[in-house]
Amino acid sequence: MRAITPHLGDIWSHSGFLYDADDRASLGEDMYAAWRADGTTIDAGWSQEGNPHGCYVITVQKGFDDVGPPFQTDNLEEAVAHVESVAAHLSGNLPVISPEPLGKVIPTA
Repeated sequence: MRAITPHLGDIWSHSGFLYDADDRASLGEDMYAAWRADGTTIDAGWSQEGNPHGCYVITVQKGFDDVGPPFQTDNLEEAVAHVESVAAHLSGNLPVISPEPLGKVIPTA
């Protein structure tokens, strides 16, 4: 099993890891969470837990409100990159995240 901690910067606290495994049936829903003092959270996990054909799902909330649609991918590196990109965007450090369900990163001009 491989575990990766996204690099988010000093204003984020976090717990857990994003995992990949040869047997994806061993992956769980609650893998990784990051949060800031202003109530913003980024949650990442595997959906559906125990389903080898599932995907990583990343959600962002501010308080009790969702910030955009969930991002879904079956690729660990894409999941980590999305978490890092969202954190950078919410910290005021570039890129803009599109609202597409598969979360494409759109560079700013």
